[in-house]
Amino acid sequence: MRTFPLVRPVGERQPVETADLNLLPQAEEEISQTVAQANVFLAVIHGRHGDGRRDWIAAAQVGGIGPLCRFAQGLFTDFTAILAGVTRPINNGQLAGYINQLKMIERQFHGRASADLLR
Repeated sequence: MRTFPLVRPVGERQPVETADLNLLPQAEEEISQTVAQANVFLAVIHGRHGDGRRDWIAAAQVGGIGPLCRFAQGLFTDFTAILAGVTRPINNGQLAGYINQLKMIERQFHGRASADLLR
């Protein structure tokens, strides 16, 4: 099973993916906790709940699951940027696309846009 269905919002999962995810918690308690924490994190992020982020980070840090603890610690170290990026409706995605396009055109002008160089 791939891990992508785990990070897909619950309403967008295929029935087969939901059935597979329902079988995972029966395998081991740590998997059950990880699935539950991932679902809570997705609800907080997709729902833009500002107060739930700090609660999720605290719960993940004391949960005892190594990868989640490290992920939560990383979020906590840059919490203000994470909070702004998730709660504000404005982002720089479109600007980043324009900058990428401009850099590609510039490379083409200078003859440095070959596939070998871009690898």
